Amino acid sequence: MPSKEDFALQSNICEHTEFVGNIASSMVFDFVAHNKSCLFFDYEQPQLKKGIRDIGQNYNYIHFRSMPSKEAALFIRNKENLTQTVKDIIDGNLSSVGEGKKWFETIVGPTPTLASDKIWESIDSILKQ
Repeated sequence: MPSKEDFALQSNICEHTEFVGNIASSMVFDFVAHNKSCLFFDYEQPQLKKGIRDIGQNYNYIHFRSMPSKEAALFIRNKENLTQTVKDIIDGNLSSVGEGKKWFETIVGPTPTLASDKIWESIDSILKQ
């Protein structure tokens, strides 16, 4: 489990970077909470071993069905677009934050700072049944 210090470090990273780039990670929510975009890499990775190279399969997992639109993250479908996309983010010409925030609210609800309390209340309610 992450420590409180780990969460503080992660929050600091989110606050002081321009965006996050990854493959199908929930870090999209950590960064959108800091008004930062998320790049999802969605193109073949030839350096990976055969059989685990289909990056796109990750975006078929069930939790991606909750995306309000494909604009909730910036999908990089080929590496030739990466440099321009990064430049556009840094220059303020491209962002996934608006749609990302809609997705974030779908996942955590309108009061994300109360998420832990709600989880404990639900567990308590289940245990009392």
